[in-house]
Amino acid sequence: MKKELKAHTKIFTVSLLLLTAFTFVSCEYAVWEGFYRKHNVSERAASLYSLPDSDAPDPTLAKGKYFVAAFSDIHLYTSKSTLGDRNPFKDGLKKQLTALKELSDANPTKNLFPKFTLCLGDIADHGTESEYVEYKTFTDELKTDLNLVTYNVLGNHDLYNTGWEPYEKLVYPYKSFYRFNTEKFSWYVLDSASGSLGPAQLKTLEEACKEDARPKIFLMHCPMYGDWTLNMGYFTLQNSYESDRLITLAQNSNVKLVMEGHTHKYNEHQIGNFVEHTVSSLRAEHEWTLLLVNEDDATTQRFRITEDVETKEDFARILADYLE
Repeated sequence: MKKELKAHTKIFTVSLLLLTAFTFVSCEYAVWEGFYRKHNVSERAASLYSLPDSDAPDPTLAKGKYFVAAFSDIHLYTSKSTLGDRNPFKDGLKKQLTALKELSDANPTKNLFPKFTLCLGDIADHGTESEYVEYKTFTDELKTDLNLVTYNVLGNHDLYNTGWEPYEKLVYPYKSFYRFNTEKFSWYVLDSASGSLGPAQLKTLEEACKEDARPKIFLMHCPMYGDWTLNMGYFTLQNSYESDRLITLAQNSNVKLVMEGHTHKYNEHQIGNFVEHTVSSLRAEHEWTLLLVNEDDATTQRFRITEDVETKEDFARILADYLE
Protein backbone atom coordinates (compact mmCIF):
# COMPACT_ATOMS: atom_id res chain seq x y z
CA MET A 1 0.00 0.00 0.00
CA LYS A 2 2.84 2.38 0.90
CA LYS A 3 4.61 1.55 -2.39
CA GLU A 4 1.46 2.34 -4.34
CA LEU A 5 1.05 5.61 -2.45
CA LYS A 6 4.64 6.61 -3.19
CA ALA A 7 4.17 5.76 -6.87
CA HIS A 8 0.99 7.87 -7.06
CA THR A 9 2.76 10.70 -5.25
CA LYS A 10 5.60 10.63 -7.81
CA ILE A 11 3.14 10.63 -10.69
CA PHE A 12 1.25 13.55 -9.14
CA THR A 13 4.46 15.51 -8.54
CA VAL A 14 5.73 14.97 -12.07
CA SER A 15 2.33 15.91 -13.52
CA LEU A 16 2.24 19.06 -11.40
CA LEU A 17 5.72 20.06 -12.55
CA LEU A 18 4.81 19.49 -16.19
CA LEU A 19 1.60 21.50 -15.79
CA THR A 20 3.52 24.32 -14.11
CA ALA A 21 6.12 24.34 -16.89
CA PHE A 22 3.39 24.32 -19.54
CA THR A 23 1.61 27.22 -17.84
CA PHE A 24 4.84 29.23 -17.64
CA VAL A 25 5.65 28.62 -21.29
CA SER A 26 2.05 29.31 -22.29
CA CYS A 27 2.21 32.79 -20.81
CA GLU A 28 5.19 33.73 -22.99
CA TYR A 29 4.48 31.79 -26.16
CA ALA A 30 0.66 31.75 -26.18
CA VAL A 31 0.67 27.97 -26.56
CA TRP A 32 -3.13 27.98 -26.45
CA GLU A 33 -2.99 29.30 -30.01
CA GLY A 34 -2.13 25.73 -30.96
CA PHE A 35 -5.82 25.04 -30.45
CA TYR A 36 -6.99 28.19 -32.22
CA ARG A 37 -5.01 30.64 -34.31
CA LYS A 38 -6.55 33.78 -35.71
CA HIS A 39 -4.71 33.57 -39.04
CA ASN A 40 -4.29 30.18 -40.73
CA VAL A 41 -2.02 29.26 -43.61
CA SER A 42 -4.81 29.37 -46.19
CA GLU A 43 -5.50 33.00 -45.24
CA ARG A 44 -1.83 34.01 -45.08
CA ALA A 45 -0.96 32.28 -48.36
CA ALA A 46 -4.18 32.92 -50.25
CA SER A 47 -2.28 33.95 -53.38
CA LEU A 48 1.25 33.92 -54.78
CA TYR A 49 2.77 37.39 -54.66
CA SER A 50 5.33 38.35 -57.31
CA LEU A 51 8.34 40.57 -56.64
CA PRO A 52 9.78 43.04 -57.24
CA ASP A 53 7.26 45.73 -56.47
CA SER A 54 7.97 49.44 -56.30
CA ASP A 55 9.93 49.04 -53.05
CA ALA A 56 12.02 46.05 -54.05
CA PRO A 57 15.53 45.92 -55.42
CA ASP A 58 15.85 44.34 -58.83
CA PRO A 59 17.11 40.79 -58.17
CA THR A 60 17.50 40.20 -61.91
CA LEU A 61 20.76 42.13 -61.57
CA ALA A 62 22.14 38.96 -59.98
CA LYS A 63 23.75 37.28 -63.00
CA GLY A 64 26.35 34.63 -63.77
CA LYS A 65 28.04 33.39 -60.58
CA TYR A 66 27.22 35.16 -57.34
CA PHE A 67 26.78 34.54 -53.62
CA VAL A 68 23.81 34.82 -51.27
CA ALA A 69 23.99 34.88 -47.45
CA ALA A 70 21.35 32.67 -45.77
CA PHE A 71 20.70 32.63 -42.03
CA SER A 72 17.89 31.22 -39.92
CA ASP A 73 16.34 30.91 -36.46
CA ILE A 74 17.66 34.02 -34.78
CA HIS A 75 14.78 34.04 -32.23
CA LEU A 76 15.02 37.69 -31.26
CA TYR A 77 13.94 38.07 -27.66
CA THR A 78 13.49 41.64 -26.44
CA SER A 79 12.13 40.91 -22.95
CA LYS A 80 14.39 41.73 -20.01
CA SER A 81 16.45 38.76 -18.92
CA THR A 82 19.14 37.92 -16.38
CA LEU A 83 20.98 36.31 -19.28
CA GLY A 84 21.98 39.73 -20.56
CA ASP A 85 22.40 40.23 -24.31
CA ARG A 86 20.60 37.32 -25.90
CA ASN A 87 21.35 38.44 -29.46
CA PRO A 88 25.14 38.84 -29.79
CA PHE A 89 25.08 37.04 -33.15
CA LYS A 90 23.87 40.18 -34.92
CA ASP A 91 27.19 41.97 -34.51
CA GLY A 92 28.99 38.70 -35.31
CA LEU A 93 27.18 38.33 -38.62
CA LYS A 94 27.89 41.93 -39.59
CA LYS A 95 31.58 41.52 -38.77
CA GLN A 96 31.76 38.34 -40.87
CA LEU A 97 30.03 40.01 -43.81
CA THR A 98 32.39 42.96 -43.50
CA ALA A 99 35.36 40.57 -43.64
CA LEU A 100 33.87 38.92 -46.71
CA LYS A 101 33.48 42.35 -48.32
CA GLU A 102 37.17 43.02 -47.70
CA LEU A 103 38.04 39.79 -49.51
CA SER A 104 35.63 40.69 -52.32
CA ASP A 105 37.18 44.15 -52.70
CA ALA A 106 40.60 42.49 -52.97
CA ASN A 107 39.28 40.16 -55.72
CA PRO A 108 36.96 42.41 -57.76
CA THR A 109 36.48 39.95 -60.63
CA LYS A 110 35.24 37.12 -58.39
CA ASN A 111 31.91 38.66 -57.30
CA LEU A 112 32.35 37.36 -53.73
CA PHE A 113 30.10 39.66 -51.74
CA PRO A 114 26.46 38.49 -51.46
CA LYS A 115 23.89 40.02 -53.77
CA PHE A 116 21.22 39.71 -51.06
CA THR A 117 20.46 37.89 -47.82
CA LEU A 118 17.83 35.33 -46.87
CA CYS A 119 16.30 34.72 -43.44
CA LEU A 120 14.60 31.32 -43.29
CA GLY A 121 12.22 31.97 -40.42
CA ASP A 122 11.87 32.21 -36.64
CA ILE A 123 12.88 35.83 -36.68
CA ALA A 124 11.07 36.41 -33.40
CA ASP A 125 11.03 34.21 -30.33
CA HIS A 126 7.61 35.24 -29.02
CA GLY A 127 6.09 36.92 -32.06
CA THR A 128 5.82 40.30 -30.34
CA GLU A 129 5.91 43.58 -32.22
CA SER A 130 8.99 44.76 -30.30
CA GLU A 131 10.93 41.76 -31.63
CA TYR A 132 10.01 42.62 -35.22
CA VAL A 133 10.93 46.26 -34.64
CA GLU A 134 14.38 45.14 -33.48
CA TYR A 135 14.71 42.86 -36.50
CA LYS A 136 13.72 45.65 -38.88
CA THR A 137 16.41 47.84 -37.32
CA PHE A 138 18.93 45.06 -37.92
CA THR A 139 17.98 44.47 -41.57
CA ASP A 140 17.85 48.23 -42.17
CA GLU A 141 21.46 48.35 -40.95
CA LEU A 142 22.41 45.55 -43.36
CA LYS A 143 20.86 47.55 -46.18
CA THR A 144 22.38 50.90 -45.17
CA ASP A 145 25.85 49.66 -44.17
CA LEU A 146 26.35 46.78 -46.60
CA ASN A 147 23.74 47.37 -49.34
CA LEU A 148 22.09 44.02 -48.55
CA VAL A 149 18.35 43.52 -48.88
CA THR A 150 16.92 40.62 -46.86
CA TYR A 151 14.17 38.37 -48.21
CA ASN A 152 12.29 36.72 -45.34
CA VAL A 153 10.52 33.42 -44.67
CA LEU A 154 7.80 33.04 -42.03
CA GLY A 155 8.62 30.63 -39.16
CA ASN A 156 6.52 28.93 -36.50
CA HIS A 157 7.77 31.16 -33.67
CA ASP A 158 6.82 34.17 -35.79
CA LEU A 159 3.17 33.17 -35.32
CA TYR A 160 3.16 33.12 -31.51
CA ASN A 161 1.04 35.76 -29.78
CA THR A 162 -0.75 36.51 -33.07
CA GLY A 163 2.66 37.43 -34.47
CA TRP A 164 1.50 37.41 -38.08
CA GLU A 165 -0.06 40.85 -37.64
CA PRO A 166 3.16 42.74 -36.77
CA TYR A 167 5.14 40.48 -39.14
CA GLU A 168 2.90 41.46 -42.05
CA LYS A 169 3.35 45.11 -41.13
CA LEU A 170 7.12 45.19 -40.48
CA VAL A 171 8.94 42.33 -42.22
CA TYR A 172 9.84 42.73 -45.90
CA PRO A 173 8.21 41.93 -48.30
CA TYR A 174 5.19 41.75 -45.95
CA LYS A 175 4.01 38.45 -47.46
CA SER A 176 4.50 34.78 -46.55
CA PHE A 177 4.04 33.22 -50.02
CA TYR A 178 5.88 34.98 -52.84
CA ARG A 179 8.41 34.61 -55.63
CA PHE A 180 11.11 36.62 -57.35
CA ASN A 181 13.43 36.05 -60.29
CA THR A 182 17.15 36.43 -60.74
CA GLU A 183 18.63 36.26 -64.23
CA LYS A 184 17.64 32.63 -64.90
CA PHE A 185 16.40 31.22 -61.56
CA SER A 186 12.94 31.48 -60.03
CA TRP A 187 12.92 31.72 -56.23
CA TYR A 188 9.75 30.59 -54.42
CA VAL A 189 9.19 31.49 -50.76
CA LEU A 190 6.68 29.14 -49.10
CA ASP A 191 4.65 29.46 -45.91
CA SER A 192 5.23 26.31 -43.83
CA ALA A 193 5.07 28.10 -40.46
CA SER A 194 2.05 26.07 -39.31
CA GLY A 195 3.78 22.78 -40.16
CA SER A 196 1.63 22.55 -43.27
CA LEU A 197 1.43 24.25 -46.66
CA GLY A 198 -2.32 23.83 -46.83
CA PRO A 199 -4.18 22.61 -49.94
CA ALA A 200 -4.66 26.09 -51.47
CA GLN A 201 -0.99 27.12 -51.30
CA LEU A 202 0.20 23.74 -52.56
CA LYS A 203 -2.22 23.82 -55.50
CA THR A 204 -1.21 27.38 -56.40
CA LEU A 205 2.46 26.41 -56.22
CA GLU A 206 1.90 23.39 -58.47
CA GLU A 207 0.08 25.53 -61.02
CA ALA A 208 2.79 28.20 -60.96
CA CYS A 209 5.57 25.63 -61.45
CA LYS A 210 3.70 24.08 -64.36
CA GLU A 211 3.91 27.43 -66.17
CA ASP A 212 7.53 28.09 -65.15
CA ALA A 213 10.25 26.11 -66.93
CA ARG A 214 13.12 28.01 -65.29
CA PRO A 215 15.39 26.33 -62.72
CA LYS A 216 14.02 26.96 -59.24
CA ILE A 217 14.97 27.37 -55.60
CA PHE A 218 12.38 26.77 -52.88
CA LEU A 219 12.74 28.59 -49.54
CA MET A 220 10.70 27.54 -46.50
CA HIS A 221 10.98 27.14 -42.73
CA CYS A 222 10.00 23.54 -41.97
CA PRO A 223 12.00 20.82 -43.74
CA MET A 224 10.06 19.03 -46.45
CA TYR A 225 11.61 15.63 -45.91
CA GLY A 226 10.27 13.38 -43.13
CA ASP A 227 13.66 12.31 -41.82
CA TRP A 228 12.98 10.23 -38.70
CA THR A 229 16.27 11.39 -37.18
CA LEU A 230 14.80 14.88 -36.78
CA ASN A 231 12.94 14.01 -33.57
CA MET A 232 10.99 11.29 -35.37
CA GLY A 233 9.69 13.77 -37.92
CA TYR A 234 8.56 16.43 -35.44
CA PHE A 235 10.66 19.13 -37.11
CA THR A 236 9.42 18.43 -40.64
CA LEU A 237 6.16 18.98 -42.51
CA GLN A 238 3.52 17.16 -40.49
CA ASN A 239 1.39 16.00 -43.40
CA SER A 240 3.18 13.17 -45.24
CA TYR A 241 0.81 13.54 -48.22
CA GLU A 242 1.84 17.19 -48.58
CA SER A 243 5.48 16.26 -48.18
CA ASP A 244 5.20 13.61 -50.89
CA ARG A 245 3.49 16.04 -53.26
CA LEU A 246 6.10 18.72 -52.62
CA ILE A 247 8.98 16.32 -53.19
CA THR A 248 7.35 15.09 -56.40
CA LEU A 249 6.76 18.67 -57.53
CA ALA A 250 10.38 19.59 -56.88
CA GLN A 251 11.60 16.51 -58.71
CA ASN A 252 9.46 17.22 -61.78
CA SER A 253 9.69 21.02 -61.91
CA ASN A 254 13.40 21.69 -62.36
CA VAL A 255 13.97 22.55 -58.70
CA LYS A 256 17.69 22.57 -57.93
CA LEU A 257 17.68 23.45 -54.24
CA VAL A 258 15.32 23.55 -51.27
CA MET A 259 16.58 25.60 -48.30
CA GLU A 260 15.01 25.48 -44.84
CA GLY A 261 15.62 26.20 -41.15
CA HIS A 262 13.64 25.20 -38.04
CA THR A 263 15.79 22.31 -36.75
CA HIS A 264 18.67 24.58 -35.63
CA LYS A 265 21.07 21.99 -37.07
CA TYR A 266 22.80 21.70 -40.43
CA ASN A 267 21.47 18.89 -42.58
CA GLU A 268 21.68 18.09 -46.27
CA HIS A 269 20.12 15.43 -48.48
CA GLN A 270 20.35 14.70 -52.17
CA ILE A 271 16.77 13.86 -53.13
CA GLY A 272 16.53 12.82 -56.75
CA ASN A 273 17.61 15.76 -58.90
CA PHE A 274 17.67 18.37 -56.13
CA VAL A 275 19.38 19.11 -52.82
CA GLU A 276 17.56 19.76 -49.56
CA HIS A 277 19.75 21.98 -47.36
CA THR A 278 18.82 22.88 -43.79
CA VAL A 279 20.54 26.01 -42.52
CA SER A 280 21.80 25.91 -38.95
CA SER A 281 20.53 28.37 -36.33
CA LEU A 282 22.40 31.66 -36.22
CA ARG A 283 21.42 32.18 -32.59
CA ALA A 284 21.91 28.66 -31.20
CA GLU A 285 24.81 27.43 -33.35
CA HIS A 286 26.29 30.77 -34.55
CA GLU A 287 26.35 29.38 -38.08
CA TRP A 288 24.96 30.43 -41.45
CA THR A 289 25.24 29.36 -45.07
CA LEU A 290 27.00 31.13 -47.90
CA LEU A 291 25.25 30.02 -51.07
CA LEU A 292 27.03 30.10 -54.43
CA VAL A 293 24.59 30.31 -57.34
CA ASN A 294 25.71 29.63 -60.90
CA GLU A 295 23.03 30.95 -63.22
CA ASP A 296 24.89 29.72 -66.30
CA ASP A 297 24.70 26.00 -65.54
CA ALA A 298 21.85 26.12 -62.96
CA THR A 299 23.92 24.71 -60.09
CA THR A 300 24.45 25.74 -56.48
CA GLN A 301 27.11 25.14 -53.85
CA ARG A 302 26.76 25.65 -50.10
CA PHE A 303 29.47 26.76 -47.64
CA ARG A 304 28.93 26.52 -43.87
CA ILE A 305 30.14 29.67 -42.13
CA THR A 306 30.82 29.00 -38.44
CA GLU A 307 31.64 31.49 -35.69
CA ASP A 308 35.40 30.84 -35.98
CA VAL A 309 35.36 32.43 -39.46
CA GLU A 310 36.38 35.97 -38.58
CA THR A 311 38.75 37.44 -41.18
CA LYS A 312 39.08 37.77 -44.93
CA GLU A 313 41.85 35.14 -44.70
CA ASP A 314 39.37 32.71 -43.13
CA PHE A 315 36.95 33.28 -46.00
CA ALA A 316 39.79 32.90 -48.51
CA ARG A 317 40.53 29.49 -47.01
CA ILE A 318 36.90 28.38 -47.30
CA LEU A 319 36.57 29.71 -50.85
CA ALA A 320 40.02 28.64 -52.01
CA ASP A 321 38.78 26.46 -54.88
CA TYR A 322 36.50 29.23 -56.14
CA LEU A 323 39.30 31.80 -55.95
CA GLU A 324 41.70 29.74 -58.08
